[in-house]
Amino acid sequence: MQLPEKNTQNHSSPKTSKNIIKHEARVQSAGQWARVLGWLILFTIPLYGLINLAGGRDTSETLGIYVFAVPAAIYLLISGKYIFKMGGKTLLPLLIINAIVSVFFIGGLIPILAVITSIIGAVSFSKLKKLKVVHYGKEKATLSAVEIIVLVVIVIAGFTTLLYATNQTSSSMGLFRDSSADTMIEYNSVEHGFKISFPGANPEIEHSTVQEGDASIPYTSYSKDNTDGTIAYLVGVYDFTSFDSIDQRAGLEGGLNGAVQNTQDASLVSSSFGTFMGLESIDGHYTVPSEGNTYDAYMKAFFYGGKMYALFTIGTTESEAAAYANTFGFTQ
Repeated sequence: MQLPEKNTQNHSSPKTSKNIIKHEARVQSAGQWARVLGWLILFTIPLYGLINLAGGRDTSETLGIYVFAVPAAIYLLISGKYIFKMGGKTLLPLLIINAIVSVFFIGGLIPILAVITSIIGAVSFSKLKKLKVVHYGKEKATLSAVEIIVLVVIVIAGFTTLLYATNQTSSSMGLFRDSSADTMIEYNSVEHGFKISFPGANPEIEHSTVQEGDASIPYTSYSKDNTDGTIAYLVGVYDFTSFDSIDQRAGLEGGLNGAVQNTQDASLVSSSFGTFMGLESIDGHYTVPSEGNTYDAYMKAFFYGGKMYALFTIGTTESEAAAYANTFGFTQ
Protein backbone atom coordinates (compact mmCIF):
# COMPACT_ATOMS: atom_id res chain seq x y z
CA MET A 1 0.00 0.00 0.00
CA GLN A 2 1.26 3.45 -0.93
CA LEU A 3 1.49 5.88 1.95
CA PRO A 4 -0.19 9.28 1.53
CA GLU A 5 2.27 12.06 0.98
CA LYS A 6 3.29 13.91 4.09
CA ASN A 7 2.43 17.60 4.22
CA THR A 8 5.68 19.09 5.46
CA GLN A 9 5.78 22.18 3.30
CA ASN A 10 5.96 25.66 4.80
CA HIS A 11 7.25 24.39 8.13
CA SER A 12 10.68 25.92 8.57
CA SER A 13 11.50 24.03 11.76
CA PRO A 14 12.99 20.57 11.10
CA LYS A 15 11.69 19.53 14.53
CA THR A 16 8.15 20.54 13.58
CA SER A 17 8.42 18.61 10.32
CA LYS A 18 9.60 15.50 12.19
CA ASN A 19 6.71 15.80 14.62
CA ILE A 20 4.23 16.02 11.76
CA ILE A 21 5.68 12.90 10.14
CA LYS A 22 5.66 11.12 13.53
CA HIS A 23 2.01 11.96 14.26
CA GLU A 24 0.84 11.01 10.78
CA ALA A 25 2.70 7.68 11.09
CA ARG A 26 0.92 7.02 14.40
CA VAL A 27 -2.47 7.69 12.86
CA GLN A 28 -1.68 5.35 9.98
CA SER A 29 -0.40 2.70 12.40
CA ALA A 30 -3.78 2.79 14.15
CA GLY A 31 -5.45 2.13 10.81
CA GLN A 32 -3.14 -0.79 10.06
CA TRP A 33 -3.72 -2.49 13.41
CA ALA A 34 -7.49 -2.02 13.08
CA ARG A 35 -7.36 -3.90 9.78
CA VAL A 36 -5.17 -6.65 11.25
CA LEU A 37 -7.68 -7.11 14.08
CA GLY A 38 -10.57 -7.15 11.60
CA TRP A 39 -9.04 -9.99 9.58
CA LEU A 40 -8.09 -11.85 12.76
CA ILE A 41 -11.69 -11.75 14.00
CA LEU A 42 -13.05 -13.02 10.68
CA PHE A 43 -10.62 -15.95 10.59
CA THR A 44 -10.87 -16.98 14.25
CA ILE A 45 -14.49 -16.34 15.29
CA PRO A 46 -15.85 -19.48 13.56
CA LEU A 47 -13.22 -21.58 15.36
CA TYR A 48 -14.15 -19.88 18.63
CA GLY A 49 -17.80 -20.71 17.96
CA LEU A 50 -17.03 -24.38 17.26
CA ILE A 51 -15.08 -24.63 20.52
CA ASN A 52 -18.02 -23.10 22.39
CA LEU A 53 -20.48 -25.55 20.84
CA ALA A 54 -18.22 -28.49 21.62
CA GLY A 55 -18.02 -27.26 25.19
CA GLY A 56 -21.79 -27.24 25.54
CA ARG A 57 -22.36 -23.50 25.31
CA ASP A 58 -25.83 -22.32 24.33
CA THR A 59 -26.37 -22.33 20.54
CA SER A 60 -28.15 -18.98 20.35
CA GLU A 61 -25.38 -17.36 22.39
CA THR A 62 -22.69 -18.73 20.08
CA LEU A 63 -24.48 -17.56 16.93
CA GLY A 64 -25.17 -14.21 18.59
CA ILE A 65 -21.45 -13.70 19.18
CA TYR A 66 -20.78 -14.47 15.51
CA VAL A 67 -23.49 -12.09 14.29
CA PHE A 68 -21.96 -9.32 16.44
CA ALA A 69 -18.35 -10.10 15.56
CA VAL A 70 -18.68 -10.17 11.77
CA PRO A 71 -20.07 -6.60 11.37
CA ALA A 72 -17.50 -5.40 13.90
CA ALA A 73 -14.71 -6.99 11.88
CA ILE A 74 -16.00 -5.49 8.61
CA TYR A 75 -16.21 -2.09 10.28
CA LEU A 76 -12.60 -2.38 11.48
CA LEU A 77 -11.44 -3.32 7.97
CA ILE A 78 -13.13 -0.34 6.31
CA SER A 79 -12.43 2.22 9.02
CA GLY A 80 -8.83 0.99 9.30
CA LYS A 81 -8.24 1.60 5.61
CA TYR A 82 -9.99 4.98 5.82
CA ILE A 83 -7.73 5.99 8.71
CA PHE A 84 -4.59 4.67 7.00
CA LYS A 85 -5.37 6.72 3.89
CA MET A 86 -6.03 9.80 6.09
CA GLY A 87 -9.50 9.74 4.55
CA GLY A 88 -11.26 12.80 5.97
CA LYS A 89 -12.47 14.90 8.87
CA THR A 90 -14.19 11.96 10.61
CA LEU A 91 -10.86 10.37 11.51
CA LEU A 92 -10.96 11.39 15.17
CA PRO A 93 -14.38 9.82 16.00
CA LEU A 94 -13.41 6.75 13.98
CA LEU A 95 -10.23 6.32 15.99
CA ILE A 96 -12.19 6.61 19.24
CA ILE A 97 -14.85 4.15 18.05
CA ASN A 98 -12.13 1.74 16.91
CA ALA A 99 -10.62 1.76 20.39
CA ILE A 100 -14.03 1.00 21.93
CA VAL A 101 -14.82 -1.80 19.44
CA SER A 102 -11.39 -3.37 19.91
CA VAL A 103 -11.92 -3.55 23.67
CA PHE A 104 -14.70 -6.13 23.11
CA PHE A 105 -12.13 -8.50 21.62
CA ILE A 106 -9.43 -8.08 24.26
CA GLY A 107 -7.88 -11.48 24.85
CA GLY A 108 -4.59 -11.35 22.99
CA LEU A 109 -1.76 -9.13 21.84
CA ILE A 110 -3.31 -7.89 18.58
CA PRO A 111 -6.55 -6.52 20.15
CA ILE A 112 -4.47 -4.81 22.83
CA LEU A 113 -2.24 -3.21 20.17
CA ALA A 114 -5.35 -2.13 18.23
CA VAL A 115 -6.72 -0.38 21.32
CA ILE A 116 -3.42 1.28 22.21
CA THR A 117 -2.62 2.45 18.68
CA SER A 118 -6.17 3.81 18.24
CA ILE A 119 -5.81 5.90 21.40
CA ILE A 120 -2.33 7.09 20.40
CA GLY A 121 -3.59 7.80 16.87
CA ALA A 122 -6.47 9.89 18.22
CA VAL A 123 -4.05 11.94 20.30
CA SER A 124 -1.69 12.42 17.35
CA PHE A 125 -4.52 13.41 15.02
CA SER A 126 -5.69 15.99 17.56
CA LYS A 127 -2.18 17.47 17.62
CA LEU A 128 -2.08 17.60 13.81
CA LYS A 129 -5.38 19.50 13.82
CA LYS A 130 -4.00 21.99 16.34
CA LEU A 131 -0.96 22.51 14.10
CA LYS A 132 -3.37 22.91 11.15
CA VAL A 133 -1.28 20.54 9.08
CA VAL A 134 -3.69 17.65 8.56
CA HIS A 135 -3.11 16.25 5.08
CA TYR A 136 -6.03 14.13 3.88
CA GLY A 137 -5.30 11.42 1.36
CA LYS A 138 -6.82 11.57 -2.10
CA GLU A 139 -7.38 7.80 -2.57
CA LYS A 140 -10.77 6.33 -1.79
CA ALA A 141 -10.65 4.23 1.35
CA THR A 142 -12.58 1.26 -0.02
CA LEU A 143 -11.88 -2.46 0.08
CA SER A 144 -10.25 -3.88 -3.01
CA ALA A 145 -12.03 -6.46 -5.15
CA VAL A 146 -9.75 -9.21 -3.81
CA GLU A 147 -10.45 -8.15 -0.23
CA ILE A 148 -14.20 -8.17 -0.83
CA ILE A 149 -14.07 -11.66 -2.37
CA VAL A 150 -11.98 -13.02 0.51
CA LEU A 151 -14.30 -11.32 3.00
CA VAL A 152 -17.44 -12.81 1.46
CA VAL A 153 -15.91 -16.29 1.28
CA ILE A 154 -14.79 -16.18 4.93
CA VAL A 155 -18.16 -14.91 6.19
CA ILE A 156 -20.18 -17.47 4.23
CA ALA A 157 -17.85 -20.36 5.09
CA GLY A 158 -17.77 -19.40 8.77
CA PHE A 159 -21.52 -18.99 9.07
CA THR A 160 -22.19 -22.24 7.18
CA THR A 161 -19.74 -24.12 9.39
CA LEU A 162 -21.39 -22.82 12.56
CA LEU A 163 -24.88 -23.69 11.30
CA TYR A 164 -23.77 -27.20 10.36
CA ALA A 165 -22.05 -27.71 13.71
CA THR A 166 -25.12 -26.36 15.49
CA ASN A 167 -27.42 -28.82 13.71
CA GLN A 168 -25.07 -31.72 14.34
CA THR A 169 -24.67 -30.82 17.99
CA SER A 170 -28.37 -30.34 18.53
CA SER A 171 -29.07 -33.72 16.92
CA SER A 172 -26.61 -35.58 19.11
CA MET A 173 -26.89 -33.59 22.33
CA GLY A 174 -30.25 -31.86 22.19
CA LEU A 175 -29.03 -28.28 22.61
CA PHE A 176 -32.30 -26.67 21.52
CA ARG A 177 -34.52 -26.15 24.57
CA ASP A 178 -36.84 -23.48 23.18
CA SER A 179 -40.04 -25.48 22.96
CA SER A 180 -42.46 -24.98 25.83
CA ALA A 181 -43.18 -28.70 25.58
CA ASP A 182 -39.63 -29.31 26.81
CA THR A 183 -39.90 -27.06 29.85
CA MET A 184 -38.84 -29.06 32.90
CA ILE A 185 -41.83 -29.54 35.21
CA GLU A 186 -41.70 -31.07 38.67
CA TYR A 187 -43.35 -34.49 38.99
CA ASN A 188 -44.26 -36.17 42.30
CA SER A 189 -44.45 -39.93 42.71
CA VAL A 190 -46.81 -40.82 45.53
CA GLU A 191 -46.06 -44.51 45.14
CA HIS A 192 -42.32 -44.20 45.67
CA GLY A 193 -42.13 -40.94 47.59
CA PHE A 194 -39.91 -38.79 45.39
CA LYS A 195 -40.04 -35.72 43.19
CA ILE A 196 -38.04 -34.88 40.05
CA SER A 197 -38.44 -32.73 36.95
CA PHE A 198 -39.37 -34.09 33.53
CA PRO A 199 -39.82 -32.21 30.23
CA GLY A 200 -43.43 -31.28 29.61
CA ALA A 201 -46.19 -33.59 30.78
CA ASN A 202 -46.05 -36.44 33.29
CA PRO A 203 -43.71 -39.36 32.52
CA GLU A 204 -44.74 -42.78 31.28
CA ILE A 205 -44.86 -45.30 34.14
CA GLU A 206 -44.20 -49.00 33.72
CA HIS A 207 -44.15 -51.78 36.32
CA SER A 208 -42.16 -54.95 35.78
CA THR A 209 -39.75 -57.29 37.53
CA VAL A 210 -36.01 -57.77 37.22
CA GLN A 211 -34.68 -61.29 37.70
CA GLU A 212 -31.63 -61.53 39.96
CA GLY A 213 -30.73 -65.18 40.35
CA ASP A 214 -33.77 -66.87 41.87
CA ALA A 215 -35.20 -63.59 43.11
CA SER A 216 -37.62 -61.32 41.29
CA ILE A 217 -37.14 -57.65 42.09
CA PRO A 218 -40.14 -55.35 41.51
CA TYR A 219 -39.06 -52.55 39.17
CA THR A 220 -40.86 -49.33 38.24
CA SER A 221 -39.66 -46.94 35.56
CA TYR A 222 -40.65 -43.31 35.02
CA SER A 223 -39.52 -42.09 31.59
CA LYS A 224 -39.98 -39.06 29.35
CA ASP A 225 -38.33 -37.94 26.10
CA ASN A 226 -38.02 -34.40 24.81
CA THR A 227 -40.18 -33.39 21.85
CA ASP A 228 -37.73 -34.35 19.09
CA GLY A 229 -36.74 -37.61 20.77
CA THR A 230 -33.05 -36.77 21.11
CA ILE A 231 -32.99 -36.82 24.91
CA ALA A 232 -34.41 -39.37 27.33
CA TYR A 233 -34.93 -38.91 31.08
CA LEU A 234 -35.69 -41.87 33.32
CA VAL A 235 -36.01 -42.81 36.97
CA GLY A 236 -35.85 -46.50 37.83
CA VAL A 237 -36.93 -47.78 41.26
CA TYR A 238 -35.82 -51.27 42.35
CA ASP A 239 -37.76 -52.53 45.37
CA PHE A 240 -35.61 -54.60 47.76
CA THR A 241 -37.88 -54.16 50.78
CA SER A 242 -38.76 -57.87 50.81
CA PHE A 243 -35.09 -58.84 51.11
CA ASP A 244 -33.72 -59.65 54.55
CA SER A 245 -30.42 -57.96 53.71
CA ILE A 246 -28.59 -56.63 50.71
CA ASP A 247 -25.05 -55.59 49.87
CA GLN A 248 -25.81 -52.06 48.75
CA ARG A 249 -22.46 -51.45 47.03
CA ALA A 250 -22.81 -54.69 45.07
CA GLY A 251 -26.38 -53.70 44.24
CA LEU A 252 -25.23 -50.33 42.88
CA GLU A 253 -22.55 -51.94 40.72
CA GLY A 254 -25.03 -54.55 39.52
CA GLY A 255 -27.56 -51.85 38.63
CA LEU A 256 -25.02 -49.97 36.49
CA ASN A 257 -23.68 -53.09 34.79
CA GLY A 258 -27.21 -54.30 34.13
CA ALA A 259 -28.18 -50.97 32.56
CA VAL A 260 -25.20 -51.14 30.19
CA GLN A 261 -25.65 -54.83 29.34
CA ASN A 262 -29.38 -54.43 28.69
CA THR A 263 -28.80 -51.54 26.25
CA GLN A 264 -27.88 -52.73 22.78
CA ASP A 265 -24.25 -52.03 21.83
CA ALA A 266 -23.78 -49.76 24.86
CA SER A 267 -20.25 -49.33 26.15
CA LEU A 268 -19.23 -48.32 29.68
CA VAL A 269 -16.91 -45.31 29.75
CA SER A 270 -16.39 -44.74 33.48
CA SER A 271 -17.88 -45.34 36.91
CA SER A 272 -17.14 -44.14 40.42
CA PHE A 273 -18.61 -44.25 43.90
CA GLY A 274 -19.54 -41.09 45.72
CA THR A 275 -22.32 -39.59 47.78
CA PHE A 276 -25.62 -38.02 46.82
CA MET A 277 -27.92 -36.36 49.34
CA GLY A 278 -25.76 -37.92 52.05
CA LEU A 279 -26.25 -41.43 50.62
CA GLU A 280 -23.62 -43.69 49.08
CA SER A 281 -24.08 -43.55 45.31
CA ILE A 282 -22.56 -44.71 42.06
CA ASP A 283 -22.09 -42.55 38.97
CA GLY A 284 -21.81 -44.16 35.57
CA HIS A 285 -21.11 -42.84 32.09
CA TYR A 286 -21.69 -45.01 29.03
CA THR A 287 -22.34 -44.51 25.34
CA VAL A 288 -25.37 -45.63 23.34
CA PRO A 289 -25.16 -45.89 19.52
CA SER A 290 -28.43 -45.29 17.66
CA GLU A 291 -29.24 -44.56 14.01
CA GLY A 292 -25.73 -43.49 13.12
CA ASN A 293 -25.26 -41.28 16.18
CA THR A 294 -23.59 -42.02 19.49
CA TYR A 295 -25.29 -40.63 22.57
CA ASP A 296 -23.83 -40.10 26.03
CA ALA A 297 -25.76 -41.72 28.85
CA TYR A 298 -25.35 -40.94 32.55
CA MET A 299 -26.63 -42.85 35.57
CA LYS A 300 -26.68 -41.98 39.26
CA ALA A 301 -27.96 -44.65 41.68
CA PHE A 302 -28.38 -44.84 45.46
CA PHE A 303 -30.31 -46.75 48.15
CA TYR A 304 -32.97 -45.30 50.41
CA GLY A 305 -35.61 -47.06 52.49
CA GLY A 306 -34.86 -50.51 51.07
CA LYS A 307 -35.15 -49.31 47.45
CA MET A 308 -32.55 -48.46 44.88
CA TYR A 309 -33.25 -45.30 42.88
CA ALA A 310 -31.46 -44.90 39.53
CA LEU A 311 -31.54 -41.60 37.63
CA PHE A 312 -30.74 -41.82 33.90
CA THR A 313 -30.25 -39.35 31.05
CA ILE A 314 -29.44 -40.24 27.44
CA GLY A 315 -28.34 -37.56 25.00
CA THR A 316 -27.35 -34.86 27.50
CA THR A 317 -24.05 -33.40 28.57
CA GLU A 318 -22.63 -34.38 31.95
CA SER A 319 -23.58 -31.01 33.43
CA GLU A 320 -27.15 -31.37 32.14
CA ALA A 321 -27.36 -34.84 33.68
CA ALA A 322 -26.15 -33.42 36.99
CA ALA A 323 -28.74 -30.62 36.80
CA TYR A 324 -31.47 -33.22 36.20
CA ALA A 325 -30.31 -35.28 39.18
CA ASN A 326 -30.32 -32.18 41.38
CA THR A 327 -34.07 -31.80 40.83
CA PHE A 328 -34.58 -35.11 42.67
CA GLY A 329 -35.79 -35.14 46.25
CA PHE A 330 -37.64 -37.42 48.66
CA THR A 331 -41.17 -36.51 49.70
CA GLN A 332 -41.66 -39.27 52.27
